[in-house]
Formats: sequence, structure tokens, C-alpha cells
Amino acid sequence: MARRKRYIGSCGGSVCRAGQFSCKGEGAAVLAMAKGGGRRGRKRCVWYGMVERFCGVSCAALCSGCLCKYVTKVNEIESARKTVEEMVGDKGLNLLINNAGVARWQPFAEVTTENMLFHLTANAVGPVMVFQAMLPLLSKAAAQKSGGMHVSRAAVLNISSVAGSVSELTQESPKEWLGVMSYRVSKAALNMAMRVAAVTVEDQGILVTCMCPGWVRTDMGTELGLMEPSESISAMMMTLSQMNESHHGAFLDRYGKTISF
Repeated sequence: MARRKRYIGSCGGSVCRAGQFSCKGEGAAVLAMAKGGGRRGRKRCVWYGMVERFCGVSCAALCSGCLCKYVTKVNEIESARKTVEEMVGDKGLNLLINNAGVARWQPFAEVTTENMLFHLTANAVGPVMVFQAMLPLLSKAAAQKSGGMHVSRAAVLNISSVAGSVSELTQESPKEWLGVMSYRVSKAALNMAMRVAAVTVEDQGILVTCMCPGWVRTDMGTELGLMEPSESISAMMMTLSQMNESHHGAFLDRYGKTISF
């Protein structure tokens, strides 16, 4: 019997919250970790069925209704790590998805320290701390399989945004997106943090990448979004299933095309 792969996702972002999918596969379960806190993280995540379908990686942790953590709190990250470790045991963790976090409108002329730190903590610091906590479990999984990098070995997918690309912001860029300055700064910080992490863990065989899901029709993306969550996620999971070491440390769109940092 093939070894069941282990997957967890940090929820709380609007793409993650947008639907109510049940996990596919016998015995599959979910760990939902809310980035910014609040009730939204308690909804089932749309990722899990897609992960099963495209990557062959089963969800292994607790249902979001049983364990909802806030990744901005160190003690709760540690509690989540212990829970996951108890469930995956010596097999380790194959896939961690750090999903999009929070966004609040506040243009440069009005931006506050509180607003900046709110976004940085949830969107950049949180994913780094979760990755750090889960690293021993990811390393354990990676060590059990030789060869190149792949999601079936060990991988970390960070949901970023093209809004965090420094080079993509020009005078021709839509001016309305300047109003989410703190969000953009936090996503740029996430991209750099995960690039550093990617270089750091490269010799362990853990694939690390950042990906933009596109403009999705959710509470954060609003009804003006260009696609439904299922469309975005299915594209990302298809891309993830085909990734290898050439994608390590990269910043990609949902189809695997490189986005400039």
C-alpha cells in the first residue's frame, strides 16, 4: 500500500475560506490555521479536495472545526506543531500551504504604524514562523525519499500576490491598488522571506515557492474578481503537481509563469 502523504494548510485568507469542500480520500482530515484571527478561519477550506485531486497528497491533521489556530501567536503555532507531529509521526509532513492572509484599505497618506504591522505580522511573519515550526516535520518527510524536489517529497507553497512585486509596480499600474500599500509591502516581505528560506533548506530537498492565485472572486477580492476560487485553486494545484527543483525559490503565477520580484 502506498504511503499516504501528509498535508496541512494555514487558512484565514479569502481564497482559503471561499468554499466548503470535504476532503477526498479515506481518513483525510484538515488543520485550519487562521492568520488574522476571527470566525472566518472556522469555515472549511477549499484547498483540500484540490490537493488530493492534483497532487495525490492527503490531508492529515484535525478538522478546522476542532482546531483553529492563529498564526500570529507563537504559543498556538507550537501547539499546532505538536498536534501535527502526533498525527504524522515518523512519516513527516509532505506539504505545507501558507495561504493569503489579510488586507485593509489605507493609502500612503493615511497609513499608520498599526496598519503596517497588522499586515506584516499576518502576511509575512506568520508564514515564516509556521514554516520554521514545521521544518523538522518537512525535513523528516524529505529525508525518506531521494531524488529531486517534488510535492510528493516535501514542499511549502506560499500564496503571495503580484501586488507584492516591486518591479511590476510602474506609473502605468492601476492607481486604485496603491490604496492597499501595507498589503503590498507585506507580500513583498513574504516573497523575500521565502526566498531566504528556500536557499536555506535547499540541501534538504524541500521545495519552496511563492505563487499568485490571480484576482479571485471572494470577500477579499470582491465580486469584481475575474474567477471563482475553484478555478484559481485547480490551476495552482496542477502547477504544484508538476513542480521540481527548477521552481525552487521562484515567484510564479497560478500557471507556473515566472513573476518578477
